[in-house]
Amino acid sequence: MTPPYARIAADLRKKITSGALRPGERLPSMRELARRWDVALATATRAIATLEHEGLVRAEPRVGTIVAGRSRPRASRVDTELALESIVRVAIRIADVEGLDAVSMRSVAGALGAPAMSLYRHVPSKDELLLAMIDTAFAELPERAPSGAWRADLELALRAQWKLHRAHPWLVRALSITRPQMLPNGMRFAESVLRAIDGLGLDPGEMMRTYLVLMSFVRGVAIGVDAELEAEATSGLTNDEWIAQREPSFDAALEGGSYPTLARLIAAPRLDVELDSVFELGLARLLDGIDAMLRASPRVMLAPIMGSRGKPYRTFVIDGIEVLVGRADEDNDHLTFHVAKKRDLWLHVGGGTPGSHVVVRSPERGDPPDAVVERAAQLAAWYSKARGAPRVEVHVCRVSDVSKPKGAPAGKVEIKRFSKRKVTPTRGDADGDE
Repeated sequence: MTPPYARIAADLRKKITSGALRPGERLPSMRELARRWDVALATATRAIATLEHEGLVRAEPRVGTIVAGRSRPRASRVDTELALESIVRVAIRIADVEGLDAVSMRSVAGALGAPAMSLYRHVPSKDELLLAMIDTAFAELPERAPSGAWRADLELALRAQWKLHRAHPWLVRALSITRPQMLPNGMRFAESVLRAIDGLGLDPGEMMRTYLVLMSFVRGVAIGVDAELEAEATSGLTNDEWIAQREPSFDAALEGGSYPTLARLIAAPRLDVELDSVFELGLARLLDGIDAMLRASPRVMLAPIMGSRGKPYRTFVIDGIEVLVGRADEDNDHLTFHVAKKRDLWLHVGGGTPGSHVVVRSPERGDPPDAVVERAAQLAAWYSKARGAPRVEVHVCRVSDVSKPKGAPAGKVEIKRFSKRKVTPTRGDADGDE
């Protein structure tokens, strides 16, 4: 007796070879095939895997399975990489249709029509198979060159990630936020997100935490996709059918008046709580929050300052205000007494510790914002011998209060009036910085 999967494969094969299904045309989904033929999803999966092995169909990311336009059977696959590719692709298809719990070495082998033990020649364990599945899924994400606009680049990256979760709901359970997995394609995606926020003046800790918040947001919304599909598979009811069954109970609870706000919202016309709209709202608000964070605190401009390379001082821009940091002792003297203006602020670590002279350009009216001075003090602490200390005292005064004692060595000065700040040494990245 012909196995059910072979009958399904034979029917589709006949349609493909007769031209009823043309190259590029999409095949019914595995769920639809299982319903039509009254078989398990694993049986439908095995039927498609058989046609794929013959070269008649192929999986198309974000589309489904399409006719490949090849009627000749493929040569026997002896190459390890190709065999692994086939195993991973079938495992992904099972996970997409039946969920992650349905993936096992036995179920994948069954869909391939191979002994379960034969898979271990190509993938040593289910854990290794899962890693390969995740990385293969991330390979679907397109590579894009950075545009230089951080918000636009983040929007593109996060929307692509959301579509990936939509296509492969099991990813949300397979990925780990706290225990990074060694995935080349996953790391390529992480690099693209980090590259979008690099150069905004965030320190390494802020950058990594921002990245994790972004990833956690997409993952958090995607949990709903996976949970909805799992509930549908368990109950046999779609989300709308499930809600319809429980609508009388909800109505009775809301009519009691205990939840007036909830009742008013649910009764609102055209209430849109689809996960896609939740994602779009959350994405916009999250990026607004990053923008507000960048505006609220001063950020060192990391782009090179034209003409600063080769000068006796490093140049930073913090919230539009130039901060100049001396290099060697002779450079410090040149910066303080030939470049700085009398109204500019001057900073140096206290306690006689050697370090760079730091000059903060003062605007024509008033003084630099306190946040800018604070960041300049962190730079002064970093470019000093006290760099390794957790907290460093920095003296701040006007350039007019700085003088050079007669016969003093290069870099040695005196200051008349000054204030003190305790800061944590924090580096910058200026053009020509070592």
